Amino acid sequence: MILYLSYSFFLIISVIGFGKLTSLLDKKINLEESLYGILGLFYLSVFATFFHFFFGLSEIINLVVFLLGFIIFLFFKDFSIFKKKEFYLIFLFVLLLFFSHKPHEDFGYYHLPYVINFNESKIILGTGNLAEPYVWNSMWLNLMSIFNLPNTNYKIISLPSIMLFFFILFYFLEFIQKNLTKKNLRISNLICIFILFYLIIKFNRFSSFGVDVPSFLIISLLLLLSILTIEKNKLDINHLYLFLCLPFFLVTIKLSNLSIFIIVIIITKLYLKKNHIFSACKFLALPILFFTIWAIQQFFYTGCFLFPSEYSCFNVSWFSKDILLIAQKLEITNKSYWTLANRDLFSPEEYISKFNWVSNWFIANQTKFYEHIIAIMIVPLILILLKQFKIRSSKTNIKIIYILTIYLGISLIILQYSPLLRFGFATLFLIVFILFATFFEINHKKIKASLLYQLILISIVFSSTKNLVRIDDFSNPYPQFVKANYLSTNTQFKNIKLNRPINKGQGWQGRLCWNTPFICTYNPEKLVVNKNNLNYLVISKK
Repeated sequence: MILYLSYSFFLIISVIGFGKLTSLLDKKINLEESLYGILGLFYLSVFATFFHFFFGLSEIINLVVFLLGFIIFLFFKDFSIFKKKEFYLIFLFVLLLFFSHKPHEDFGYYHLPYVINFNESKIILGTGNLAEPYVWNSMWLNLMSIFNLPNTNYKIISLPSIMLFFFILFYFLEFIQKNLTKKNLRISNLICIFILFYLIIKFNRFSSFGVDVPSFLIISLLLLLSILTIEKNKLDINHLYLFLCLPFFLVTIKLSNLSIFIIVIIITKLYLKKNHIFSACKFLALPILFFTIWAIQQFFYTGCFLFPSEYSCFNVSWFSKDILLIAQKLEITNKSYWTLANRDLFSPEEYISKFNWVSNWFIANQTKFYEHIIAIMIVPLILILLKQFKIRSSKTNIKIIYILTIYLGISLIILQYSPLLRFGFATLFLIVFILFATFFEINHKKIKASLLYQLILISIVFSSTKNLVRIDDFSNPYPQFVKANYLSTNTQFKNIKLNRPINKGQGWQGRLCWNTPFICTYNPEKLVVNKNNLNYLVISKK
Protein backbone atom coordinates (compact mmCIF):
# COMPACT_ATOMS: atom_id res chain seq x y z
CA MET A 1 0.00 0.00 0.00
CA ILE A 2 2.77 2.46 0.96
CA LEU A 3 4.66 1.66 -2.23
CA TYR A 4 1.51 2.21 -4.30
CA LEU A 5 0.78 5.59 -2.72
CA SER A 6 4.42 6.66 -2.93
CA TYR A 7 4.80 5.71 -6.56
CA SER A 8 1.48 7.36 -7.50
CA PHE A 9 2.41 10.69 -5.90
CA PHE A 10 6.01 10.55 -7.14
CA LEU A 11 4.99 9.76 -10.73
CA ILE A 12 2.38 12.54 -10.96
CA ILE A 13 4.90 15.11 -9.75
CA SER A 14 7.58 13.74 -12.08
CA VAL A 15 5.29 13.86 -15.12
CA ILE A 16 4.35 17.48 -14.31
CA GLY A 17 8.07 18.19 -14.05
CA PHE A 18 8.66 16.93 -17.58
CA GLY A 19 5.74 19.02 -18.79
CA LYS A 20 7.32 22.14 -17.31
CA LEU A 21 10.20 21.77 -19.75
CA THR A 22 7.76 23.39 -22.20
CA SER A 23 8.63 26.79 -20.74
CA LEU A 24 12.20 26.34 -22.00
CA LEU A 25 10.82 26.29 -25.54
CA ASP A 26 9.12 29.66 -25.12
CA LYS A 27 9.12 31.79 -21.97
CA LYS A 28 5.68 33.15 -22.90
CA ILE A 29 4.12 29.73 -22.31
CA ASN A 30 2.56 29.58 -18.85
CA LEU A 31 0.18 26.69 -18.30
CA GLU A 32 -1.75 25.16 -15.42
CA GLU A 33 -0.05 22.22 -13.70
CA SER A 34 -2.67 19.86 -15.09
CA LEU A 35 -1.82 20.84 -18.68
CA TYR A 36 1.88 20.49 -17.94
CA GLY A 37 1.05 16.98 -16.74
CA ILE A 38 -0.67 16.09 -20.03
CA LEU A 39 2.30 17.44 -21.99
CA GLY A 40 4.60 15.46 -19.71
CA LEU A 41 2.86 12.25 -20.79
CA PHE A 42 3.35 13.34 -24.41
CA TYR A 43 7.09 13.96 -23.92
CA LEU A 44 7.54 10.63 -22.16
CA SER A 45 5.89 8.77 -25.03
CA VAL A 46 8.29 10.47 -27.48
CA PHE A 47 11.27 9.45 -25.34
CA ALA A 48 10.08 5.87 -24.84
CA THR A 49 9.46 5.33 -28.55
CA PHE A 50 12.80 6.75 -29.67
CA PHE A 51 14.83 5.08 -26.90
CA HIS A 52 13.28 1.71 -27.77
CA PHE A 53 14.86 1.83 -31.23
CA PHE A 54 18.17 1.07 -29.50
CA PHE A 55 17.44 -0.41 -26.05
CA GLY A 56 14.78 -2.14 -24.01
CA LEU A 57 13.21 0.00 -21.28
CA SER A 58 14.32 -1.80 -18.13
CA GLU A 59 12.90 -1.04 -14.69
CA ILE A 60 16.07 0.79 -13.65
CA ILE A 61 16.14 2.96 -16.75
CA ASN A 62 12.48 3.87 -16.21
CA LEU A 63 13.11 4.79 -12.57
CA VAL A 64 16.07 7.00 -13.50
CA VAL A 65 13.89 8.80 -16.06
CA PHE A 66 11.20 9.56 -13.48
CA LEU A 67 13.79 10.67 -10.91
CA LEU A 68 14.97 13.18 -13.49
CA GLY A 69 11.38 14.44 -13.95
CA PHE A 70 11.00 14.82 -10.18
CA ILE A 71 14.24 16.82 -9.98
CA ILE A 72 13.05 19.06 -12.83
CA PHE A 73 9.83 19.74 -10.89
CA LEU A 74 11.87 20.76 -7.82
CA PHE A 75 14.10 22.92 -10.00
CA PHE A 76 11.18 25.14 -11.05
CA LYS A 77 10.37 25.83 -7.36
CA ASP A 78 6.63 26.12 -7.95
CA PHE A 79 4.74 24.18 -5.28
CA SER A 80 1.41 25.97 -5.56
CA ILE A 81 -0.33 22.77 -6.63
CA PHE A 82 0.02 21.43 -3.09
CA LYS A 83 -2.02 24.34 -1.72
CA LYS A 84 -5.09 23.38 -3.75
CA LYS A 85 -7.73 21.22 -2.06
CA GLU A 86 -8.89 19.98 -5.47
CA PHE A 87 -5.51 18.29 -5.97
CA TYR A 88 -6.01 16.01 -2.96
CA LEU A 89 -9.71 15.38 -3.64
CA ILE A 90 -9.16 14.23 -7.21
CA PHE A 91 -5.92 12.42 -6.33
CA LEU A 92 -7.74 10.26 -3.77
CA PHE A 93 -10.65 9.73 -6.17
CA VAL A 94 -8.47 8.38 -9.01
CA LEU A 95 -6.35 6.30 -6.61
CA LEU A 96 -9.49 4.53 -5.47
CA LEU A 97 -10.54 4.11 -9.09
CA PHE A 98 -7.29 2.27 -9.84
CA PHE A 99 -7.23 0.36 -6.54
CA SER A 100 -7.42 -3.42 -7.05
CA HIS A 101 -9.16 -2.92 -10.41
CA LYS A 102 -10.07 -5.65 -12.83
CA PRO A 103 -7.81 -5.35 -15.89
CA HIS A 104 -9.33 -4.23 -19.18
CA GLU A 105 -10.47 -7.03 -21.51
CA ASP A 106 -7.57 -6.29 -23.89
CA PHE A 107 -4.98 -6.05 -21.14
CA GLY A 108 -4.00 -9.72 -21.06
CA TYR A 109 -4.53 -10.06 -24.80
CA TYR A 110 -1.97 -7.53 -25.98
CA HIS A 111 -1.41 -4.57 -23.59
CA LEU A 112 0.69 -6.45 -21.04
CA PRO A 113 2.51 -8.70 -23.57
CA TYR A 114 3.37 -5.61 -25.63
CA VAL A 115 4.89 -3.87 -22.60
CA ILE A 116 6.89 -7.00 -21.73
CA ASN A 117 8.35 -7.03 -25.25
CA PHE A 118 9.10 -3.31 -24.98
CA ASN A 119 10.92 -3.76 -21.67
CA GLU A 120 12.81 -6.96 -22.50
CA SER A 121 14.24 -6.06 -25.89
CA LYS A 122 14.97 -3.21 -28.24
CA ILE A 123 12.59 -2.89 -31.16
CA ILE A 124 11.73 -6.13 -32.98
CA LEU A 125 11.36 -5.93 -36.75
CA GLY A 126 8.07 -7.63 -37.57
CA THR A 127 6.41 -7.15 -34.18
CA GLY A 128 3.06 -7.03 -36.03
CA ASN A 129 3.47 -10.71 -36.91
CA LEU A 130 3.36 -11.74 -33.25
CA ALA A 131 -0.30 -10.74 -32.75
CA GLU A 132 -2.87 -8.86 -34.82
CA PRO A 133 -3.27 -5.90 -32.41
CA TYR A 134 0.45 -5.09 -32.73
CA VAL A 135 -0.17 -4.10 -36.35
CA TRP A 136 -1.47 -0.77 -35.03
CA ASN A 137 1.32 0.63 -32.88
CA SER A 138 -0.49 2.73 -30.30
CA MET A 139 1.65 5.39 -28.69
CA TRP A 140 -0.30 4.83 -25.48
CA LEU A 141 1.16 1.33 -25.15
CA ASN A 142 4.64 2.78 -25.70
CA LEU A 143 3.92 5.19 -22.86
CA MET A 144 2.72 2.40 -20.58
CA SER A 145 6.05 0.64 -21.05
CA ILE A 146 7.97 3.33 -19.20
CA PHE A 147 5.78 2.85 -16.10
CA ASN A 148 7.17 -0.59 -15.27
CA LEU A 149 9.20 0.22 -12.17
CA PRO A 150 11.16 -1.78 -9.56
CA ASN A 151 9.10 -3.98 -7.21
CA THR A 152 5.88 -3.51 -9.18
CA ASN A 153 6.07 -6.47 -11.61
CA TYR A 154 4.05 -4.67 -14.32
CA LYS A 155 1.20 -3.93 -11.88
CA ILE A 156 1.20 -0.14 -12.37
CA ILE A 157 1.80 0.11 -16.12
CA SER A 158 -1.79 1.33 -16.56
CA LEU A 159 -1.14 4.41 -14.41
CA PRO A 160 -0.81 6.75 -17.44
CA SER A 161 -4.56 6.41 -18.03
CA ILE A 162 -5.44 7.22 -14.44
CA MET A 163 -2.95 10.11 -14.44
CA LEU A 164 -4.48 11.58 -17.58
CA PHE A 165 -7.91 11.22 -15.96
CA PHE A 166 -6.55 13.08 -12.93
CA PHE A 167 -5.11 15.92 -15.03
CA ILE A 168 -8.29 16.33 -17.09
CA LEU A 169 -10.61 16.38 -14.04
CA PHE A 170 -8.26 18.80 -12.29
CA TYR A 171 -8.17 21.15 -15.28
CA PHE A 172 -11.94 21.10 -15.88
CA LEU A 173 -12.68 21.72 -12.21
CA GLU A 174 -10.30 24.68 -12.11
CA PHE A 175 -11.77 25.99 -15.36
CA ILE A 176 -15.25 26.10 -13.82
CA GLN A 177 -13.93 27.82 -10.72
CA LYS A 178 -12.25 30.56 -12.77
CA ASN A 179 -14.81 31.10 -15.51
CA LEU A 180 -18.30 30.08 -14.36
CA THR A 181 -19.62 33.62 -14.02
CA LYS A 182 -18.18 34.89 -17.31
CA LYS A 183 -21.09 35.44 -19.69
CA ASN A 184 -18.85 35.60 -22.74
CA LEU A 185 -17.89 31.95 -22.17
CA ARG A 186 -21.42 30.51 -22.17
CA ILE A 187 -20.74 27.42 -24.29
CA SER A 188 -17.27 26.80 -22.83
CA ASN A 189 -18.67 26.66 -19.31
CA LEU A 190 -21.63 24.56 -20.41
CA ILE A 191 -19.56 21.89 -22.17
CA CYS A 192 -17.09 21.90 -19.27
CA ILE A 193 -19.91 21.15 -16.79
CA PHE A 194 -21.27 18.43 -19.06
CA ILE A 195 -17.94 16.69 -19.54
CA LEU A 196 -16.91 16.93 -15.90
CA PHE A 197 -20.05 15.22 -14.57
CA TYR A 198 -20.09 12.68 -17.42
CA LEU A 199 -16.53 11.63 -16.61
CA ILE A 200 -17.10 11.34 -12.88
CA ILE A 201 -20.40 9.46 -13.12
CA LYS A 202 -19.81 7.13 -16.05
CA PHE A 203 -16.10 6.42 -16.07
CA ASN A 204 -15.89 5.16 -12.50
CA ARG A 205 -14.63 1.68 -13.37
CA PHE A 206 -11.02 1.62 -14.46
CA SER A 207 -11.53 -1.77 -16.08
CA SER A 208 -13.30 -0.01 -18.98
CA PHE A 209 -10.51 2.44 -19.85
CA GLY A 210 -8.24 0.70 -22.38
CA VAL A 211 -6.77 3.17 -24.90
CA ASP A 212 -10.17 4.57 -25.90
CA VAL A 213 -10.92 6.57 -22.75
CA PRO A 214 -7.52 8.35 -22.88
CA SER A 215 -8.40 9.35 -26.44
CA PHE A 216 -11.76 10.72 -25.32
CA LEU A 217 -10.14 12.66 -22.48
CA ILE A 218 -7.73 14.47 -24.81
CA ILE A 219 -10.49 15.08 -27.37
CA SER A 220 -12.63 16.60 -24.61
CA LEU A 221 -9.84 19.01 -23.72
CA LEU A 222 -9.29 20.04 -27.35
CA LEU A 223 -13.02 20.55 -27.91
CA LEU A 224 -13.19 22.81 -24.86
CA LEU A 225 -10.14 24.78 -25.98
CA SER A 226 -11.58 25.09 -29.51
CA ILE A 227 -14.85 26.54 -28.20
CA LEU A 228 -12.94 28.77 -25.78
CA THR A 229 -10.83 30.13 -28.64
CA ILE A 230 -13.95 30.96 -30.68
CA GLU A 231 -15.71 32.65 -27.76
CA LYS A 232 -12.63 34.71 -26.88
CA ASN A 233 -11.99 35.36 -30.57
CA LYS A 234 -8.27 34.79 -30.08
CA LEU A 235 -5.77 31.96 -29.91
CA ASP A 236 -3.23 32.60 -27.19
CA ILE A 237 0.29 31.18 -27.22
CA ASN A 238 -0.48 28.59 -24.53
CA HIS A 239 -3.37 27.02 -26.41
CA LEU A 240 -1.52 27.28 -29.72
CA TYR A 241 1.15 24.93 -28.40
CA LEU A 242 -1.46 22.47 -27.16
CA PHE A 243 -3.28 22.62 -30.50
CA LEU A 244 -0.07 21.73 -32.32
CA CYS A 245 1.09 18.92 -30.00
CA LEU A 246 -1.95 17.03 -28.75
CA PRO A 247 -3.57 16.19 -32.13
CA PHE A 248 -0.38 14.36 -33.17
CA PHE A 249 -0.45 12.53 -29.85
CA LEU A 250 -4.10 11.58 -30.41
CA VAL A 251 -3.64 10.25 -33.94
CA THR A 252 -0.69 8.10 -32.87
CA ILE A 253 -2.71 6.69 -29.99
CA LYS A 254 -5.49 5.72 -32.39
CA LEU A 255 -5.79 6.62 -36.08
CA SER A 256 -9.57 6.96 -35.75
CA ASN A 257 -8.93 10.20 -33.81
CA LEU A 258 -8.19 11.96 -37.10
CA SER A 259 -11.38 14.05 -36.94
CA ILE A 260 -10.10 16.25 -34.10
CA PHE A 261 -6.98 16.89 -36.17
CA ILE A 262 -9.10 18.55 -38.86
CA ILE A 263 -10.87 20.75 -36.28
CA VAL A 264 -7.60 21.96 -34.81
CA ILE A 265 -6.29 22.84 -38.27
CA ILE A 266 -9.41 24.94 -38.91
CA ILE A 267 -9.19 26.71 -35.54
CA THR A 268 -5.49 27.44 -36.00
CA LYS A 269 -6.03 28.81 -39.49
CA LEU A 270 -8.88 31.07 -38.34
CA TYR A 271 -7.25 32.51 -35.23
CA LEU A 272 -3.47 32.28 -35.67
CA LYS A 273 -2.00 35.78 -35.46
CA LYS A 274 0.73 36.83 -37.84
CA ASN A 275 3.10 37.54 -34.98
CA HIS A 276 2.65 33.94 -33.78
CA ILE A 277 3.50 32.27 -37.11
CA PHE A 278 7.19 31.92 -36.22
CA SER A 279 6.25 30.45 -32.83
CA ALA A 280 3.86 28.01 -34.54
CA CYS A 281 6.62 26.81 -36.87
CA LYS A 282 8.95 26.40 -33.92
CA PHE A 283 6.32 24.53 -31.90
CA LEU A 284 5.62 22.17 -34.82
CA ALA A 285 9.18 20.82 -34.81
CA LEU A 286 8.62 18.40 -31.92
CA PRO A 287 5.21 17.05 -33.07
CA ILE A 288 6.53 16.45 -36.60
CA LEU A 289 9.61 14.70 -35.21
CA PHE A 290 7.32 12.72 -32.93
CA PHE A 291 5.06 11.64 -35.82
CA THR A 292 8.11 10.68 -37.89
CA ILE A 293 9.42 8.47 -35.08
CA TRP A 294 6.01 6.85 -34.76
CA ALA A 295 5.80 6.20 -38.53
CA ILE A 296 9.27 4.62 -38.50
CA GLN A 297 8.19 2.40 -35.62
CA GLN A 298 5.09 1.41 -37.63
CA PHE A 299 7.37 0.48 -40.53
CA PHE A 300 9.59 -1.63 -38.27
CA TYR A 301 6.51 -3.40 -36.90
CA THR A 302 4.73 -4.13 -40.18
CA GLY A 303 6.74 -3.02 -43.21
CA CYS A 304 4.20 -0.20 -43.74
CA PHE A 305 4.59 3.44 -42.73
CA LEU A 306 0.85 4.12 -42.54
CA PHE A 307 -1.15 0.97 -41.94
CA PRO A 308 -3.53 -0.17 -43.43
CA SER A 309 -2.53 1.75 -46.59
CA GLU A 310 -0.97 -0.78 -48.93
CA TYR A 311 0.70 2.06 -50.84
CA SER A 312 2.93 2.79 -47.83
CA CYS A 313 4.15 -0.82 -47.56
CA PHE A 314 7.50 -2.16 -48.72
CA ASN A 315 8.52 -5.70 -49.56
CA VAL A 316 10.87 -6.14 -46.61
CA SER A 317 11.43 -9.56 -45.08
CA TRP A 318 9.00 -8.97 -42.19
CA PHE A 319 6.15 -7.64 -44.34
CA SER A 320 3.18 -9.99 -44.71
CA LYS A 321 0.15 -9.39 -46.93
CA ASP A 322 -1.94 -11.06 -44.23
CA ILE A 323 -1.95 -7.85 -42.22
CA LEU A 324 -3.82 -6.05 -44.99
CA LEU A 325 -6.80 -8.35 -44.36
CA ILE A 326 -7.01 -7.49 -40.67
CA ALA A 327 -8.94 -4.25 -41.20
CA GLN A 328 -11.88 -6.03 -42.88
CA LYS A 329 -11.80 -8.80 -40.28
CA LEU A 330 -12.09 -6.24 -37.47
CA GLU A 331 -14.82 -4.36 -39.32
CA ILE A 332 -16.92 -7.54 -39.42
CA THR A 333 -16.44 -8.06 -35.67
CA ASN A 334 -16.98 -4.41 -34.72
CA LYS A 335 -20.24 -4.28 -36.65
CA SER A 336 -21.60 -7.10 -34.45
CA TYR A 337 -21.84 -9.74 -37.17
CA TRP A 338 -21.25 -12.53 -34.66
CA THR A 339 -24.26 -11.41 -32.59
CA LEU A 340 -26.58 -11.71 -35.62
CA ALA A 341 -29.19 -14.40 -34.91
CA ASN A 342 -29.71 -15.34 -38.56
CA ARG A 343 -26.21 -15.29 -39.97
CA ASP A 344 -27.31 -17.52 -42.84
CA LEU A 345 -29.06 -14.45 -44.31
CA PHE A 346 -25.79 -12.62 -44.97
CA SER A 347 -22.20 -13.54 -45.58
CA PRO A 348 -19.79 -11.37 -43.56
CA GLU A 349 -19.00 -9.32 -46.67
CA GLU A 350 -22.70 -8.77 -47.47
CA TYR A 351 -23.46 -7.89 -43.86
CA ILE A 352 -20.97 -4.99 -43.66
CA SER A 353 -22.00 -3.56 -47.04
CA LYS A 354 -24.92 -1.22 -47.79
CA PHE A 355 -25.61 -0.62 -44.07
CA ASN A 356 -27.12 -4.10 -43.60
CA TRP A 357 -25.41 -4.12 -40.23
CA VAL A 358 -27.02 -1.02 -38.67
CA SER A 359 -30.19 -2.48 -37.14
CA ASN A 360 -28.47 -5.50 -35.60
CA TRP A 361 -25.58 -3.35 -34.38
CA PHE A 362 -27.97 -0.95 -32.63
CA ILE A 363 -29.82 -3.85 -30.96
CA ALA A 364 -26.50 -5.24 -29.71
CA ASN A 365 -25.43 -1.87 -28.29
CA GLN A 366 -28.66 -0.18 -27.21
CA THR A 367 -28.23 -0.86 -23.48
CA LYS A 368 -24.80 0.79 -23.51
CA PHE A 369 -26.25 3.72 -25.47
CA TYR A 370 -28.91 4.35 -22.85
CA GLU A 371 -26.41 4.07 -20.00
CA HIS A 372 -24.15 6.71 -21.53
CA ILE A 373 -27.01 9.06 -22.41
CA ILE A 374 -28.33 8.86 -18.84
CA ALA A 375 -24.83 9.54 -17.46
CA ILE A 376 -24.49 12.59 -19.74
CA MET A 377 -27.92 14.02 -18.95
CA ILE A 378 -28.68 13.24 -15.31
CA VAL A 379 -26.89 16.22 -13.71
CA PRO A 380 -27.92 18.77 -16.41
CA LEU A 381 -31.55 17.74 -15.86
CA ILE A 382 -31.10 18.26 -12.12
CA LEU A 383 -29.61 21.69 -12.83
CA ILE A 384 -32.67 22.57 -14.93
CA LEU A 385 -34.93 21.65 -12.00
CA LEU A 386 -32.76 23.77 -9.71
CA LYS A 387 -33.05 26.69 -12.20
CA GLN A 388 -29.28 26.77 -12.79
CA PHE A 389 -30.01 26.23 -16.48
CA LYS A 390 -32.74 28.04 -18.42
CA ILE A 391 -34.37 28.09 -21.84
CA ARG A 392 -31.91 29.55 -24.32
CA SER A 393 -32.43 33.23 -25.07
CA SER A 394 -29.00 34.15 -26.44
CA LYS A 395 -27.65 33.30 -29.86
CA THR A 396 -25.00 30.62 -30.28
CA ASN A 397 -21.83 31.59 -32.11
CA ILE A 398 -22.25 30.20 -35.64
CA LYS A 399 -18.57 29.23 -35.77
CA ILE A 400 -19.06 26.88 -32.82
CA ILE A 401 -21.94 25.22 -34.65
CA TYR A 402 -19.80 24.83 -37.79
CA ILE A 403 -16.85 23.38 -35.87
CA LEU A 404 -18.91 20.84 -33.92
CA THR A 405 -20.87 19.85 -37.04
CA ILE A 406 -17.67 19.26 -39.02
CA TYR A 407 -16.27 17.16 -36.19
CA LEU A 408 -19.43 15.07 -36.00
CA GLY A 409 -19.53 14.57 -39.75
CA ILE A 410 -15.94 13.36 -40.00
CA SER A 411 -16.30 11.20 -36.88
CA LEU A 412 -19.41 9.45 -38.22
CA ILE A 413 -17.65 8.71 -41.51
CA ILE A 414 -14.73 7.15 -39.63
CA LEU A 415 -16.98 5.29 -37.19
CA GLN A 416 -18.91 3.53 -39.93
CA TYR A 417 -15.86 1.31 -40.45
CA SER A 418 -15.34 0.52 -36.75
CA PRO A 419 -18.56 1.47 -34.96
CA LEU A 420 -17.62 0.41 -31.46
CA LEU A 421 -19.27 2.59 -28.86
CA ARG A 422 -15.97 3.06 -27.03
CA PHE A 423 -14.48 4.48 -30.24
CA GLY A 424 -17.28 7.03 -30.38
CA PHE A 425 -17.56 8.40 -26.83
CA ALA A 426 -16.90 11.94 -28.07
CA THR A 427 -19.33 11.61 -30.98
CA LEU A 428 -22.19 10.37 -28.79
CA PHE A 429 -21.43 13.00 -26.17
CA LEU A 430 -21.46 15.83 -28.73
CA ILE A 431 -24.75 14.72 -30.27
CA VAL A 432 -26.43 14.84 -26.86
CA PHE A 433 -24.68 18.08 -25.89
CA ILE A 434 -25.61 19.89 -29.12
CA LEU A 435 -29.27 18.92 -28.74
CA PHE A 436 -29.25 20.20 -25.15
CA ALA A 437 -27.35 23.41 -25.91
CA THR A 438 -29.79 24.22 -28.72
CA PHE A 439 -32.57 24.72 -26.17
CA PHE A 440 -30.85 25.46 -22.84
CA GLU A 441 -28.06 27.62 -21.45
CA ILE A 442 -26.54 28.57 -18.10
CA ASN A 443 -28.74 30.87 -16.03
CA HIS A 444 -26.09 33.40 -15.03
CA LYS A 445 -28.50 35.28 -12.76
CA LYS A 446 -29.06 32.24 -10.56
CA ILE A 447 -26.09 29.94 -11.11
CA LYS A 448 -24.37 29.19 -7.81
CA ALA A 449 -20.83 27.87 -7.76
CA SER A 450 -21.38 26.43 -4.27
CA LEU A 451 -24.30 24.30 -5.53
CA LEU A 452 -22.23 23.07 -8.45
CA TYR A 453 -19.37 22.10 -6.13
CA GLN A 454 -21.81 20.21 -3.92
CA LEU A 455 -23.05 18.23 -6.90
CA ILE A 456 -19.47 17.50 -7.94
CA LEU A 457 -18.69 16.24 -4.45
CA ILE A 458 -21.85 14.11 -4.39
CA SER A 459 -20.91 12.63 -7.79
CA ILE A 460 -17.40 11.81 -6.57
CA VAL A 461 -18.79 10.19 -3.41
CA PHE A 462 -21.28 8.20 -5.51
CA SER A 463 -18.57 6.88 -7.85
CA SER A 464 -16.15 6.25 -4.98
CA THR A 465 -18.79 4.26 -3.11
CA LYS A 466 -19.24 2.01 -6.14
CA ASN A 467 -15.49 1.39 -6.14
CA LEU A 468 -15.35 0.73 -2.40
CA VAL A 469 -18.08 -1.88 -2.73
CA ARG A 470 -16.22 -3.79 -5.46
CA ILE A 471 -12.94 -4.07 -3.47
CA ASP A 472 -12.51 -7.43 -1.75
CA ASP A 473 -8.98 -7.07 -0.43
CA PHE A 474 -7.91 -3.64 0.84
CA SER A 475 -4.39 -4.86 1.54
CA ASN A 476 -3.63 -5.33 -2.16
CA PRO A 477 -4.00 -2.19 -4.31
CA TYR A 478 -2.83 -3.83 -7.53
CA PRO A 479 -4.80 -5.53 -10.32
CA GLN A 480 -4.92 -9.32 -10.36
CA PHE A 481 -3.40 -11.04 -13.37
CA VAL A 482 -4.54 -14.40 -14.69
CA LYS A 483 -1.80 -16.97 -14.15
CA ALA A 484 -0.08 -17.57 -17.48
CA ASN A 485 0.40 -21.11 -18.69
CA TYR A 486 2.34 -21.57 -21.88
CA LEU A 487 4.11 -23.94 -24.25
CA SER A 488 7.57 -22.95 -25.49
CA THR A 489 8.93 -23.44 -28.99
CA ASN A 490 12.69 -23.23 -29.52
CA THR A 491 14.19 -21.01 -32.20
CA GLN A 492 17.65 -21.06 -33.76
CA PHE A 493 18.79 -18.75 -30.95
CA LYS A 494 19.30 -20.36 -27.55
CA ASN A 495 18.02 -17.42 -25.51
CA ILE A 496 14.95 -16.76 -27.69
CA LYS A 497 11.80 -18.84 -27.41
CA LEU A 498 8.31 -18.38 -28.80
CA ASN A 499 5.78 -18.97 -26.02
CA ARG A 500 2.17 -19.80 -26.79
CA PRO A 501 -0.49 -19.48 -24.03
CA ILE A 502 -2.19 -22.69 -22.95
CA ASN A 503 -5.63 -22.58 -21.36
CA LYS A 504 -5.93 -24.76 -18.25
CA GLY A 505 -9.57 -24.32 -17.31
CA GLN A 506 -9.31 -20.54 -16.91
CA GLY A 507 -12.13 -19.52 -19.24
CA TRP A 508 -11.55 -17.26 -22.23
CA GLN A 509 -8.84 -15.30 -20.40
CA GLY A 510 -6.76 -18.45 -20.15
CA ARG A 511 -6.21 -18.23 -23.90
CA LEU A 512 -4.40 -14.88 -23.55
CA CYS A 513 -0.70 -14.15 -23.11
CA TRP A 514 -0.89 -12.11 -19.89
CA ASN A 515 2.60 -12.10 -18.32
CA THR A 516 3.93 -15.02 -20.34
CA PRO A 517 7.71 -14.54 -20.65
CA PHE A 518 9.24 -12.82 -23.67
CA ILE A 519 8.26 -13.64 -26.52
CA CYS A 520 4.56 -14.51 -26.36
CA THR A 521 2.65 -15.14 -29.58
CA TYR A 522 -0.59 -16.82 -30.62
CA ASN A 523 0.80 -18.39 -33.79
CA PRO A 524 4.39 -19.65 -33.24
CA GLU A 525 4.05 -22.33 -35.92
CA LYS A 526 3.70 -19.60 -38.60
CA LEU A 527 6.73 -17.57 -37.58
CA VAL A 528 10.42 -17.52 -38.42
CA VAL A 529 12.90 -15.77 -36.11
CA ASN A 530 16.14 -14.30 -37.48
CA LYS A 531 18.61 -11.55 -36.67
CA ASN A 532 19.97 -8.93 -39.04
CA ASN A 533 23.52 -7.59 -39.24
CA LEU A 534 22.80 -5.03 -36.50
CA ASN A 535 21.65 -7.79 -34.12
CA TYR A 536 17.97 -6.80 -34.29
CA LEU A 537 15.42 -9.61 -34.04
CA VAL A 538 13.42 -10.06 -37.24
CA ILE A 539 10.13 -11.98 -37.05
CA SER A 540 8.54 -12.90 -40.35
CA LYS A 541 5.74 -15.17 -41.55
CA LYS A 542 6.57 -18.53 -43.15
